[in-house]
Amino acid sequence: MDRQQQAAWLERLAQGADFGLFAYEPVVRPWSVVFPRGLPEHLVYLVVTGSCEGTAGEERIRLDPGSLMWLRPGVPFDLRAADPRQPITVYRFRLNRLQDEAATGPGDPDAVLVLPDAWELRATFDMLIAELAASAPYRDQRLPALLLVLFTGIFRLAGEQRGSGRRMDIAQRRLLEQYADRRITRRVRPEELARVVGLSPEYFTRRFRQTFGVPPKVWLVRRRIHQAALRLDEVPDSIAEVAAEFGYPDVFLFSRQFKAVMGMSPRRYRARQ
Repeated sequence: MDRQQQAAWLERLAQGADFGLFAYEPVVRPWSVVFPRGLPEHLVYLVVTGSCEGTAGEERIRLDPGSLMWLRPGVPFDLRAADPRQPITVYRFRLNRLQDEAATGPGDPDAVLVLPDAWELRATFDMLIAELAASAPYRDQRLPALLLVLFTGIFRLAGEQRGSGRRMDIAQRRLLEQYADRRITRRVRPEELARVVGLSPEYFTRRFRQTFGVPPKVWLVRRRIHQAALRLDEVPDSIAEVAAEFGYPDVFLFSRQFKAVMGMSPRRYRARQ
């Protein structure tokens, strides 16, 4: 869709949309899904841990941690765990087709959208899941607003990634992600990341911003905080203990960075479940 079509679609979304399935959950292993005729709804995934691969429409796809997938109604797809031994955790929801919206054919250029490194959208997913699971006042007014925040974020991120100039390839991105994740509890310096992909620090910083849309230091903090958020979901340890595990001797710094990335404090994040 061009920008005018996106704006028109968002206007229809604002008039009201109904949800089908929604969840934030680890999927059951061994995991696979096959829909040769697609679904009658929009399907949106955000992968938090693990990786999955398969086909969507006429495309081969792979979803690594931080990847977002949006499939339009009627798009055939199949997905499976890339490594059956590896746990997969995803946000996923189905959104009913909007009024007067036709099904999308598999060859349509808008049928499938995959965005790597879409972590910045996770906070909105969290708010949506929490709102859908609750019966709080003004729920019917808040849900369309959160959907608009999510899909405008998706359109913006897609535009940034398409227009970002010369980006790093998938192999380089995976090297950086693996290096950062193995050292998630310490402060990795941008110069280290530059050496991992064999680039000079100055050129690396430019290429990095073109690829990820943010400076290396911001990316590292976001990645660390997202890992810490997953840890808060998994263990009963105190917030201070989780902060220390991820290299934060100061729980106040941890809380400040957590809120900046996730849109809520660690205490509120944990209480949302």
